[in-house]
Amino acid sequence: MAKIILIEDDEALRKQLCFTLESNNKVCEACNRIQAIERLKSCNPDIAIVDLGLPPNENTPDEGLFIVDHIKTNYLTKVIVLTGQTTKEAAIKSLEMGCFDYLEKPVNI
Repeated sequence: MAKIILIEDDEALRKQLCFTLESNNKVCEACNRIQAIERLKSCNPDIAIVDLGLPPNENTPDEGLFIVDHIKTNYLTKVIVLTGQTTKEAAIKSLEMGCFDYLEKPVNI
């Protein structure tokens, strides 16, 4: 059973992904940078799924890339990023930062 942290601000998508992932994994949730950093400490996940567009700057990848950098610096966690079409370049940048892979929205379960 893997420990996964899902960092996504869209509650409906977050709940849908959690529902799917929870059948075989332990899942922690976060919806912004502050919550993510706190939950990372308590969850110590094997895998992080990180939305790049998070509040308060949902229209830029800045918050998500900050979290990716924080995870890669402080944890031995594989990172998968979630990206919309407007942040595909940022997803590629996240791969260059050491992320395992990226998923495009809408995510096909």
